[in-house]
Amino acid sequence: MKWIKVDQFPTTHVVADQENCLTFNCQTNFSQVAMAIKDAFGFAPASLYALANSWTTSRPDLLIGALSSNTKVLTVLGGGVSLDPGCSVVVMEIANLLKVESVRRMLIVGPTYDVWHTPFDAIRGRIPSILFHGTSEIYLDCIWDKGLRLDQPPNWQSGSRGSVCMTATPQTAAFHARRTAEYKGGCPIVVALRRPWLLKADWDVINQVVNNPQVPDDNAMRRTTEAGLFASTRPVSRIAILDILSPRISRPVTEWPRIRSADWCRRVVSWVWR
Repeated sequence: MKWIKVDQFPTTHVVADQENCLTFNCQTNFSQVAMAIKDAFGFAPASLYALANSWTTSRPDLLIGALSSNTKVLTVLGGGVSLDPGCSVVVMEIANLLKVESVRRMLIVGPTYDVWHTPFDAIRGRIPSILFHGTSEIYLDCIWDKGLRLDQPPNWQSGSRGSVCMTATPQTAAFHARRTAEYKGGCPIVVALRRPWLLKADWDVINQVVNNPQVPDDNAMRRTTEAGLFASTRPVSRIAILDILSPRISRPVTEWPRIRSADWCRRVVSWVWR
């Protein structure tokens, strides 16, 4: 990876992909920064505000973030299809390059933010063995007894018909669970499940990243892995369901109450039947 340092000041901001990492300081003349970004990534943001807001939507394939030099925390900006710290190769490489201690992500939840940290040793750069599905508690008993099925009406008509949607990070699943609960009723729940053998690209990733004319790479599985969003066209067996959790905003998943939890026998069998 090529490291492009716009200035010699302590780094405060980062723009990166799999080939280039551009770092700069917020006090640097931004016209100089914009020229460097254009040379490396093909666009020239008008301001730091535009980079942090408009271009995180236009280029969700990029790592656009801010670095706290005192605490060595890298904040990755963007919405629901931006890079997922848990399985993004780009995040893993940048975290290693900049020697950060953790990566911070946030998603808007109504008037506030759901904020979480992924410690450096949890940044894997690959799809994890356990994935998460966000939904409403009105489906809890059916999911625990029968798994995640495909013969029921989807929560989101346009994007999830005929697929089970999953995320690499529980907080991202909680984001979708809150949307579903608001739409369908009940309280949000997050289902932890053994990763299916066969995965495909998520519908949102295909439409917002793969089919985005400003994104140069249209490799669907690479882009969906970077975003930590996946889909399966096969139902998920009840044996693969490990836990059902009640999400809490801006609290680590270890502190989320467990509504249902598989016993050791079911967990062992889930490895065979995944």
